[in-house]
This record gives sequence, C-alpha cells and structure tokens, in this order.
Amino acid sequence: MGVVGRSVVFAAAALLAIGPAAAADFASVRVSAGKVLFPLVTKGALAAGRAEVGAARGICALSVEVEPVDDRGWSLYVVTDSPAFDPVDVGKPCGDLYWKKDEDGPGAYRPLDEGEWLVFDNPEGGRAVVPLDVAVALDWNTPPGRYSLGVRFLVKPR
Repeated sequence: MGVVGRSVVFAAAALLAIGPAAAADFASVRVSAGKVLFPLVTKGALAAGRAEVGAARGICALSVEVEPVDDRGWSLYVVTDSPAFDPVDVGKPCGDLYWKKDEDGPGAYRPLDEGEWLVFDNPEGGRAVVPLDVAVALDWNTPPGRYSLGVRFLVKPR
C-alpha cells in the first residue's frame, strides 16, 4: 500500500490529558502515552474508513494504569474535552475518534462522543492495567491537516 498523495494526507493527534478521580484520594491514574499520533494515511485506510493505532493484539496505542488506595471496587470511564476535533472550524466531530480494549476484536471499536463511556469495571478492586487501541474515522473528503482532541480518564468508586 502506498501513501496517499499530499492533497489527501490526514494526520491526527489525540492529545490525552488525565482527568481527576471521582474522589480526590481514591485512585491514581497513569497513561503510558501522553500523545497518540496516527500514521500517514494510506489508500487502504481511506478505503476502510479509518486509521488505527494498535490494531494488532498485544500492541496497544496506550495503557491506562489504575492504582486505588483501598480495596473498593471501581470503574474506569473515558470522556472527551470537546464536541469536535481542533481545528473546530473543520467540523470533525469527537465521535470520529474510536476506542476499544486491546483484547477486543476489530468490530468492537466504539465512537467517543460527548458522554462518559465505561471502559473497564473492576468490582473486586485492586490495581489494573487496561490497554486500549484507538482509531480515527476518515474518508476521501476529510480535509488534510493536523487534528487534535483532548481525552480524560475518570475513576469512580463503586
């Protein structure tokens, strides 16, 4: 697969910011990648309708580590900081960013819209590492450029 010509090259960066836990001292959250950069877009990616980071199982785009301070159960959520990618004037909605757990199949991607999405539920409590893959929707009409979107991870006690 060759790289698409300059007129349709799409580069996207999902900038990840860590959100606070629901209870200030309930848990610490660490993300192993502070910025996720998508590769140069190929004709195959445009035909498929998305560019992926971490498409192969065991190779994830980012890893979210939750370390609670006690043994209560907890749930991990992902939310976006904005209803649209920056630059906003392009009109690329936040729902064009997709996420899934690394162990889930390629059909498990979910769009990241403006709601809180449950990523992982840990009713027994304790430390956990949750590897995630991300993808961005695109097509031949996507204007070329660099796009960014803020994402936060929240931990809430059960």
